[in-house]
Amino acid sequence: MKIKTTAEDLAEALRCHVTEKRSTIPILEMARVKGNRVITTNLDLFSIAEIDADLTDEPDFLIPCRQVFALVDGQTGPLVMEYIAAGKGSKAQPRVRIVHGGCTFLFNSAALANFPVIPETPLLSGELDGKKFKTMIEWVFFSISNEESRYAINGALFKADNEKITMVATDGHRLSLVEMDGDAPPTSALFSRSSLKWMKENVGEWAALGIGTDYNVICSARKTLLFRKLTGQFPKYEKVIPKSSEVTVTATFPSIRELRSTLSRVAKCADEASGCVQWQFGLNPKIATKSVNRGSASAPLDCKVEGELTISWCNSYITDLLSIVEDGELTIQMKDAQSASLFQLDGVKYIVMPMRAFNGENL
Repeated sequence: MKIKTTAEDLAEALRCHVTEKRSTIPILEMARVKGNRVITTNLDLFSIAEIDADLTDEPDFLIPCRQVFALVDGQTGPLVMEYIAAGKGSKAQPRVRIVHGGCTFLFNSAALANFPVIPETPLLSGELDGKKFKTMIEWVFFSISNEESRYAINGALFKADNEKITMVATDGHRLSLVEMDGDAPPTSALFSRSSLKWMKENVGEWAALGIGTDYNVICSARKTLLFRKLTGQFPKYEKVIPKSSEVTVTATFPSIRELRSTLSRVAKCADEASGCVQWQFGLNPKIATKSVNRGSASAPLDCKVEGELTISWCNSYITDLLSIVEDGELTIQMKDAQSASLFQLDGVKYIVMPMRAFNGENL
């Protein structure tokens, strides 16, 4: 079995791998070369990439994913891979010979029967604007929970209703919600963090989506991802979005770039553990912070304010949001110093819970 391709084509296929660096199941460190497809998996994700190739005897064998990727990454020119069956003897094992640039490399292969079976691919039912879809992922990705025990919020909620697509993520302290126009059929599913990361890196100008029973699928150009559906009930996020009738204070910032710069300087004096920064809205709005080891800092805010309130937020929660866009206008709507606050920019809703530190105490 032999396959002729190029180093750059093989590198691009292996770049979207989902293998783990140190898997407890060695077979998951391998990539399967089946015809002109390169397949990798960690059981939750199956990444399938097509390459341009000339085939001999319909190749179907395994290669060590990371080793081969390290060999071809950044390289160009013709490349040949050939499967060498195991010889006689108890210690004999199959190998793969790779010839490229006048060099010959031999890598250990593995028994094909041990490689996981690819799940049945769901039918594709909706087409997405790839650029807008990746922007949606960027907006919600930083709000996904890192607590592995909280399965339902270890990813993002994806909802479609024929006219629009909604994506929501939360870690219990903040929540991101973004919408875009789309013609995907009515559906609701939880996308894992790892699948969203793959999408951010591999979706092109367009993508086709399919929702299945156990696995979902997304296809873009020559790349396909099958990803296991998360289980659990996503929180009823609609209940935490402040209603307009509850808003008592509104602050509008004309420049996100200026706010980001001011906040980053003041936050250098924030407590290292909590990252708490106090925001004082009123006649002379400002932000301030203090800590035992880092001193204190304050700076005026360039914003238009309706109402008066002193509230504290974790600095990283705010900078995560502000770092997504280059510039623009930001509006913050608040009820009181104990309730969730609503940040809005560029059509995105972002809800942040306040911190108790400094609330009621002007710095």
